[in-house]
Amino acid sequence: GFLTTTFTFGSIVATAMSGTVIDRTGRKRALIFGFGVFTLGLLGMVFFTEPWIVYLLRVLQGIGKGVGGVAITSAVADVVPKNRMGEGMGYYGLGSTLAMAVGPTLGLMLISDNNFSFTFLICTVGYLICTLAGFFVNYEKDPRYALPAEPEEKAAPADARYHGLWKLFEKAALPATLVVFMYGAGCTPILIYITLYATKVLNVPQASAGIYLIVGAAAMLLTRFTVGKLIDRRGVLGVLILGNAVGIASNIALLFVKSTVLYYACGALYGFATALIYPALQAAVIVD
Repeated sequence: GFLTTTFTFGSIVATAMSGTVIDRTGRKRALIFGFGVFTLGLLGMVFFTEPWIVYLLRVLQGIGKGVGGVAITSAVADVVPKNRMGEGMGYYGLGSTLAMAVGPTLGLMLISDNNFSFTFLICTVGYLICTLAGFFVNYEKDPRYALPAEPEEKAAPADARYHGLWKLFEKAALPATLVVFMYGAGCTPILIYITLYATKVLNVPQASAGIYLIVGAAAMLLTRFTVGKLIDRRGVLGVLILGNAVGIASNIALLFVKSTVLYYACGALYGFATALIYPALQAAVIVD
């Protein structure tokens, strides 16, 4: 649990502080920096086992994830048409959805012989490829995606609205941030300990416990193909209400499941809820 906390701490700090820097320096540099830092954090796990060093490496990974995540999400938002933002962000999320489908199963296979160093090395190679791919991100040079320069007389009033702490935090994004925080606070502990709950309480075989995440990823994948168009046509609020209702039902249902099939069904509900909530919030923040 503390390993997750240290990672989250680094990610939160980096995410909060990096937005303004990314707007000034460009998405490409931030993307390369973020993925590069994450790669170093992963590589360190191969060579160090001292707990305090591992905690620091997790903070480093969180920083890399925070900066790189903001950079790549901003890059996607730059090139997606505003009138199709919900659809575009939904398709963008397919990447993480597919990773969730493959990652847990692959991870369990890699650590089946307690070969953790090899697992970290494989992940390091994957993120190194991501870092190198960042050097080929050149869309910012295209004038179609360049931000229009504001006239000098308009610059002063704009700056006046953002002073003090609000130079780092966008006020308009706070409502969506609160929703993400509450939803994440409910789901994250479950995702961390779901396999332990399945094996110790529900007596699900260890090899099958991770299928909860695979089923959830499959539900996300199927939902992502349609949720974007639904957001663009019907609006954000209705999609958010539906997503949160399904997410609450998924969490409560875990208390009462008595079979493996129902356990997997809860995973499907979690995936459906997540696929509704995150694209809707991203679209709302970006468009507004």
